[in-house]
Amino acid sequence: MSEPISKQAEADLLKPCPDCGGLIRPQAEDCRYCHSVEPFKKARRREKIRNMLVIIVLAISLAAAILFISVS
Repeated sequence: MSEPISKQAEADLLKPCPDCGGLIRPQAEDCRYCHSVEPFKKARRREKIRNMLVIIVLAISLAAAILFISVS
């Protein structure tokens, strides 16, 4: 017979929804609080886009700094 899962172990399995902060299981297809569909998949997509924008901004800043130094 398996032992019942303790409250702490159950809380460790839950993660906050990226949209509303409600605790849901990572494998959930939708959030029962804000009804967002595939919240963790959308969060990964947003993170990738944000990371790409940061890289682009850094590359432009670096190119501008190099041009500024070479002109001086």
